[in-house]
Amino acid sequence: MCGHKPITFCRLLNWTLTENAGIFPKEIAVMLGLTEKAVYTRLERLRHKLKPIIDLFLET
Repeated sequence: MCGHKPITFCRLLNWTLTENAGIFPKEIAVMLGLTEKAVYTRLERLRHKLKPIIDLFLET
């Protein structure tokens, strides 16, 4: 990729639950035993990593 760490299962799960299942970051934090701030941070990092991939699909 672009020198970043690979996307972990937990990061992908956070994003999927938030964006597709309508589960709030506070609920994800409880499920994963993290703070709400940690969930928001992971989601932001994941969005940043997925943006180039999503942009490729939107261009075609």
